Amino acid sequence: MDNTEAIRLEETRRLIRWIKQNPNEWLNVVRLLRDGDDILAKEAKSAIRIIKESGFYQLLVVMAYMDCYIVKEAVEKAILDNIADSWNEKTIDYMVNRIIENIA
Repeated sequence: MDNTEAIRLEETRRLIRWIKQNPNEWLNVVRLLRDGDDILAKEAKSAIRIIKESGFYQLLVVMAYMDCYIVKEAVEKAILDNIADSWNEKTIDYMVNRIIENIA
C-alpha cells in the first residue's frame, strides 16, 4: 500500500471513530448535507464549525457543490475574499491562466 492510500485509510478510520464518538454532531453535519436549502443559517454554521473542529476539511469541499444557497453563497464569498486579500500581479496572471485552462 502506498503512502497516499495509507493516509486515505487512516482518515476513513478516523472519521468512523469520530462518528461513533460524536453521533449528535454527525447528525448535524448529515442534516446540512441532506436538507440543503431547508436548513437554517444557524444550523449550517453549527455544522460547519463541527467540521472545522473535527478536522474533516474534505467535507467543506463537498459543501461547496451541494444544493444549499446559503452555503454556496458563503463558500463563494470566502473564496472571493481570499483572492482579494492576496491579489497581486502574480495572482492576476495565475487566475487568468487558470480561467483559460478551465474553459472546456
